[in-house]
Amino acid sequence: MAVMSAMLVSASCAQATETIEWPDGKKAAIALTYDDALDTHLDAALPQLDAHGFKATFYLTLENEGFLNRTEEWRAVAENGHELGNHTLFHPCQSSLPGRDWVQPEADLDAYSVARMVREIALTNQLLTLFDGRSSRTFAYPCGDSTAGGESYVDAIRPLFDGARGVASYSPDATYDFYQVSTYGPEDVSGDMLIDYAEGVLEEGGFGSFTFHGIGGEYLTVSPEAHAELLDWLDAHRDEIWIATFQDIVTYTKDAG
Repeated sequence: MAVMSAMLVSASCAQATETIEWPDGKKAAIALTYDDALDTHLDAALPQLDAHGFKATFYLTLENEGFLNRTEEWRAVAENGHELGNHTLFHPCQSSLPGRDWVQPEADLDAYSVARMVREIALTNQLLTLFDGRSSRTFAYPCGDSTAGGESYVDAIRPLFDGARGVASYSPDATYDFYQVSTYGPEDVSGDMLIDYAEGVLEEGGFGSFTFHGIGGEYLTVSPEAHAELLDWLDAHRDEIWIATFQDIVTYTKDAG
């Protein structure tokens, strides 16, 4: 089921980008993204990425201890060419959705206003600029939730970002939106399952993205071995697939379109 949903997501991206000529004659594009500023991103994922020379996007939640306790390491991540994306100050999510009993009242998007959400997101941008000196970046919706107080905040944040990564499922009738780009969020899967998704993106000739959380620990975990198998496969197909930050792929695709 995970592989099938991943294939459908890749098809939705390919549908919107089928006329794009990717850089250097590549056939498809894939962004590797990592959410929440977790310790395993620095300890497990980053060494593997750097060994292959891949540049990734790390969507940072600035309240998380994985960011606050290791700020200089995150600064070095940016200096090495990776994107520091905006994943908000406090990672607010909607408590009203099923399985959200863990959402704390102070971080409940159902109790937010759009204005409050935009204010916190804009402040996160300013703080991230202190680390990487960049005036533009991309955004990832916490929990995939894009409403505050029952009202969409998607249009309100468009001026702040080049694009945004959502978790929308595939629909053949969907209008492609660079501020709700679909993704594949694996958990407890094999390397072969990760590669299946990448193969689907390559076959469709589109723009795919992975959303990772824990790598070998923490939560929503993928093993370091599976992660390494994916990177090895991508390395073997780097003449066909453009591996770049989410921001680089989005801005290229928008300009090419």
